[in-house]
Amino acid sequence: MGDTCTRGCRFCSVKTSKNPPPLDPHEPENTAEAISRWGLGYIVLTSVDRDGMYSNSSHFYAQDY
Repeated sequence: MGDTCTRGCRFCSVKTSKNPPPLDPHEPENTAEAISRWGLGYIVLTSVDRDGMYSNSSHFYAQDY
């Protein structure tokens, strides 16, 4: 969901904005392709928060590939 979070936690160094840039609709596909090329057995993904910006944001990642 990009590199800009809506929370602004004091312990975190991620960029923060109340109005972050729009989501890149190709981010999930690009991420999946990169992970596939790496040939890893498993991977842990982390994400910025987009609180209050999008309902059902988990659907952004839950796509069929």
